[in-house]
Amino acid sequence: MATDSLVLDYYNDPPAKAGIHSAITAFFDRGGGHCDLGRYSKESLLLEETVVVKDDRGVGYLAMKKDSTTETIVSLTAVLVDASLPPYRDTKSLFQTRRGKKDIPVNRVSLAWYGHSTYEATRVGFENIRTQFSLMYDGMDKIPVAVVAGQPAITCENRIVSKVEQVPDGVQDVDIGPGQDPNGIIKTNLLSSPNYRYVEDNSITYAKITGRTETGDLTIESCLPEELKVGMIVCVQVAPCVVPTVKRGFKVILKLRNVLAVSDDVYKAYVFKARISDYNNTPKPGGGLKRSASLPQWVSNKKNPFTMADVRMRDEREEQNEGQNESGEGAAGGIVERFGRLNTRPSTGTMNGDRSEGANSSS
Repeated sequence: MATDSLVLDYYNDPPAKAGIHSAITAFFDRGGGHCDLGRYSKESLLLEETVVVKDDRGVGYLAMKKDSTTETIVSLTAVLVDASLPPYRDTKSLFQTRRGKKDIPVNRVSLAWYGHSTYEATRVGFENIRTQFSLMYDGMDKIPVAVVAGQPAITCENRIVSKVEQVPDGVQDVDIGPGQDPNGIIKTNLLSSPNYRYVEDNSITYAKITGRTETGDLTIESCLPEELKVGMIVCVQVAPCVVPTVKRGFKVILKLRNVLAVSDDVYKAYVFKARISDYNNTPKPGGGLKRSASLPQWVSNKKNPFTMADVRMRDEREEQNEGQNESGEGAAGGIVERFGRLNTRPSTGTMNGDRSEGANSSS
């Protein structure tokens, strides 16, 4: 799964933007924005609810102020414009999740808001969290805001596996599940090594909204990650934390925890519809041929009339053939006659005797 060019082609249209905005707003109105990252655009609320915790490894995370051992989970709701999610079909797709880097591959999603008002609040809330981390960490990198599918996007990621030395004591391994690694790509390339483990911190849950109950509550059920398509509106739950960089600094990331498919209406109306149209309009092999089962034609249907000129040509050809046969027989008879005369001379002895007799007679 990667960036889809159709998202760039269609989602900038006014009707598509209107559909995106209405879907995000409807999800917020039904309670989906209760933990949205945009809430922390108010710095006072951030200080009131959260506290920065730094563990022994130097990794920091944002925790609830009432319970510093519980991570703060925030959500982002927008259009999925780029993703690297399981199942990975081969080794190449697995390690391309971090292009140009040789570190552990990651599960990653990028979200764009296409002009929805919650984007600015989300960006400010993210920056406020970075400011709080910077009070405890020196050399904090700025948060890069990438542009994906023509729109500013925020990226969330999580390592597929963990290094053994980074897993706390007492943490048990968990099962990946057949739906996320059906071909065993992760198990073969990563978990076969004694240097990596798959723990709860690496797991991500995937779900989708299937409808409403009689009381108006949303019904949510689990789904496979491959059901999430670029172009759908999703809500992702993340945990803000600080990780060290290769340049001996620190950076703030949004560690991916859960992904919820909110709406696929815009996706079906634009991306999926365009794909179906392209598929139906693509010439199929032999599609332009009329394959009627006709009888085998061993002889051409074209027939020429037999005229008197053809009769004369036939007679002349037969006369020529007869003349050639007669001349051939005469020539052959002459040759036989000459050879007969040569062979009918009586033999008078040996070769030397013949020569001497010939010589005497000539004398």
